[in-house]
Amino acid sequence: MQKDLIAGAANHLSIFLNYSYRSASEVQSLLYVSIDLQYVNIEQFNDLYNRAKEIKNLIGGLINKTHYELITHLD
Repeated sequence: MQKDLIAGAANHLSIFLNYSYRSASEVQSLLYVSIDLQYVNIEQFNDLYNRAKEIKNLIGGLINKTHYELITHLD
């Protein structure tokens, strides 16, 4: 029973984190549109793009940690 609860919670968290990761990727894509339309300058683009990259790295770490925790708790 407890393993099912852990697996279910980890699955929901994994789905959320994957949506979050893809959203950060979408922000990066839209930054290219923003610079093409001259809504942001190159300095703003680089700053925002790098922030999104850092966020994706953090989310990626959480995804890996979630998978690791799930595997170790279910074994």
